[in-house]
Amino acid sequence: MYNKKIAAVGSQTAEELLKHGIRADFVPSKFDGKHLAKELLRSGKITSKDKVIIFRAKDGTRELIDIFKNNNISCTNVSIYATGYIKNDRIDISNFNYITFTSESCVKGFAYSFDNTVNYSRINAICIGQQTAKAARAYGMNTIVSDTATVSSMVEKIVEVYEGKKR
Repeated sequence: MYNKKIAAVGSQTAEELLKHGIRADFVPSKFDGKHLAKELLRSGKITSKDKVIIFRAKDGTRELIDIFKNNNISCTNVSIYATGYIKNDRIDISNFNYITFTSESCVKGFAYSFDNTVNYSRINAICIGQQTAKAARAYGMNTIVSDTATVSSMVEKIVEVYEGKKR
């Protein structure tokens, strides 16, 4: 793509790019911004001579940007979407054994929906990654983290936990 290098934060993002004819040149071993930045730096695929543009959520974590800036990598942050929250307290969550969260913003949206009407310590949260789990733990939820930051890994974790409880 115009002689530029493309990095994707995870395998599913890389797959989505490929659907549009864009091949990711780099995907980190662990699917989060911190590992993306650190592994790019360690690999030598990015240096202080490079200019980087980061497309991300308006309110997303700044960890990737901060790591680049601390390593003298010129980066431009471009917000391409913003997360909005909708009140949705019609669901009786007491009937569920687990609630899944695919991002920190999902956790915040959930908390926004239910305000103080939920005893968070009774919620078993299946989280896609450590950042999401950290947000869930901040509300007092019990967290279980998928092995890889993908939805399919979350499903595998749910099966693993469920089968473990059956024994």
